[in-house]
Amino acid sequence: MDEREKTDAELCVNYPVLEPEWTRGRQKAEAVMKQFEAEHFKPILKSLSDAMTEHLWDLLRDYLLTDTESNLEGHMRSRIERSVNALLGAEQWAVDKYVMEKYHNGLQIRATLAALIPRELQDARVLDLEKENAQLKLDVQREREWSRR
Repeated sequence: MDEREKTDAELCVNYPVLEPEWTRGRQKAEAVMKQFEAEHFKPILKSLSDAMTEHLWDLLRDYLLTDTESNLEGHMRSRIERSVNALLGAEQWAVDKYVMEKYHNGLQIRATLAALIPRELQDARVLDLEKENAQLKLDVQREREWSRR
């Protein structure tokens, strides 16, 4: 006898814990699935895979571009800050490279720098150097007196 022709009670005879809705549900599901083959799911998986791939690519591309832009900006800023700090700190390599005549625009750069420095700052630096010079003269005089003893 075909299982579709059996009563609910007959379907559950060997399965006392199962209810008829389970066996009938299984019958219906098996009937539907007989029409399907694994290949029927391939287009569904392909569209799902394509959508996921596209979404992942968008995320990765945006991350890579943003990260690369951020890294470039940081590197350029760092290089500029190091050059400015080197020039302001009078590091010899920076002075030689950018301010002295060894550099192709050294004269122009020196003239520009001199024009940008306020007169008050120049005067203050001259006073600093004069004080330092006076202190050095005192130190030399003290050393000479000490060495004469």
